[in-house]
Amino acid sequence: MIMKILYLTEEFTGGGKERRLVELLRGLSRNSEFELHLVLTKTNADYPEVNQLPITIHHLNGFSNVALLRQYYLILKKIQPEVVHTWSIKTSFYASILKPLFKFKFIAGFIGDTFGFSKINSILAKQLIFKKADHVVSNSQVGLEKYKVPKYKGKVIYNGFDPLRISKNKTNKLESIGIKTPLKVVMLANVSPYKKYQLFIEIAEHFIQLRDDITFISIGKIHPEFKELTNPYIENRHPKIKFLGFRNDVNELIKDCDLGLLCTYTEGISNAIMELMANGVPVITNDLEGGSREIISNNTDGFICNDQEIIDKVQELINNTYLRSEFSKNASIKIINKMSLSKMVSQYKHIYN
Repeated sequence: MIMKILYLTEEFTGGGKERRLVELLRGLSRNSEFELHLVLTKTNADYPEVNQLPITIHHLNGFSNVALLRQYYLILKKIQPEVVHTWSIKTSFYASILKPLFKFKFIAGFIGDTFGFSKINSILAKQLIFKKADHVVSNSQVGLEKYKVPKYKGKVIYNGFDPLRISKNKTNKLESIGIKTPLKVVMLANVSPYKKYQLFIEIAEHFIQLRDDITFISIGKIHPEFKELTNPYIENRHPKIKFLGFRNDVNELIKDCDLGLLCTYTEGISNAIMELMANGVPVITNDLEGGSREIISNNTDGFICNDQEIIDKVQELINNTYLRSEFSKNASIKIINKMSLSKMVSQYKHIYN
């Protein structure tokens, strides 16, 4: 019997949460035992490849909570899914309210960070989501802990990376857009309040004053409130610090990089770290308390350190070619073995069944 699975989320902006869902849908769509439906409340689509997958996409038009609740009700009534898998806190609340009216199994899969709930959301989650959900899935163990998920309902399923996305050879893509220095350091993350981009810029300024063989690159959507911060570094205005914005050719670009940085506040399992490591780019991050400890083996395939130590760690890796090469090999092996797409899809299929 074909199982109907209904995914609920808001939009497909260029973030790690959306990338995880794209990869899951891609993996599951290769399996004929599932009929996949995706419900969106916004039309944003920074990952247009989702439109090429053999899934049915439903767009809702409600602007108020009551209107959206009614439309979710009508979708559920029409499709009659066996499983509803929510991908955001808001859609998890809607599913919690509607579950008593239907027979679906409910997976709340909104935990992709380690920020924890606000006070009001914490109360609502305890009274609704944690009571109604059959499983609450996080992409990190620390995520379950920060959101205080009941142990008997919490599940950890790490992000999955499809090895077919890895370019086999250097692409020279960065050189083709004018970045020609021998060394390239990349931060793969949206320019948003959740990342420490001021720290990234300070580190970049430090090194480009000392040497002329290195370029610092940001790849990620620039949120409007950060345009003043990034304005000096966009459209090739700076010779050695580049903010490229959101790109669809990420894997081609990062393949040409030597080192990855993630200056942040806290993370779950970062897709950015995973994609960099899969492409053999070792990562330095200041995520001491988040999920990066579950993906990076410190001093083996990357560094996890405090803000003050990042400059020294960057210096160590850009000066030590052998160490950088060893970290690179260890990083790519780690992702292929621990965080493959097939492993993630298999774990979700197990839960669904």
